Amino acid sequence: MNNQNGLRLQRKCAFSKIFTPLTLKLGCATFLMLTASSTFSASINCQNASQTDEKVVCGSVELSTLDEQLTKRYKVAIASNQAQPAKKFEIQRSQTQWLSQRKACHFSFDCIKTAYRKRINALIALSRTENAFSWGGNYRLTPSTSATRLGSARERQPIKVLSQTDVIFNGYPWFQIEINGQEAYQWGGIICDPHFANTTFCELSR
Repeated sequence: MNNQNGLRLQRKCAFSKIFTPLTLKLGCATFLMLTASSTFSASINCQNASQTDEKVVCGSVELSTLDEQLTKRYKVAIASNQAQPAKKFEIQRSQTQWLSQRKACHFSFDCIKTAYRKRINALIALSRTENAFSWGGNYRLTPSTSATRLGSARERQPIKVLSQTDVIFNGYPWFQIEINGQEAYQWGGIICDPHFANTTFCELSR
């Protein structure tokens, strides 16, 4: 079933509760059951999802996609720390804590989405094998060109990228970074990080 036909049937289903005969109601019930368990697939077993947060994820293409991304990042983080048992254990422990945090979101889409983004960024940092660097330029207290300037990076100065923000400027997002022992923000257009190849500028480094 293509998306357009699916949307038509969803509209019909919305009216079937009042106006349509039993056969259409049964057809709608089957359709809704299939879309809930198949169309919006996630790493969660959606057919057996019992928690509210799991059901919200299974019912959203966007959240299901984030769930798949997080699962992949978690596996990479574990694999890249096999030689460091203590760090591997910490990743596993923090993942359990994160699941509790997601559960606490209940049915809040925005809360769950934010939780996924933060955890994905954290897992990227934990599995980083290539060093990010700055092309130079100012780093600031908050993600804005008008924010307080904390310092200036030298060309190709190594940095640690902590997370990508939702603040976009001239086509690139701002990033939270660690530089010279302090946390700050720098614009993605003057950062190169292979783990954020689509949102930082690495062309000149190739």
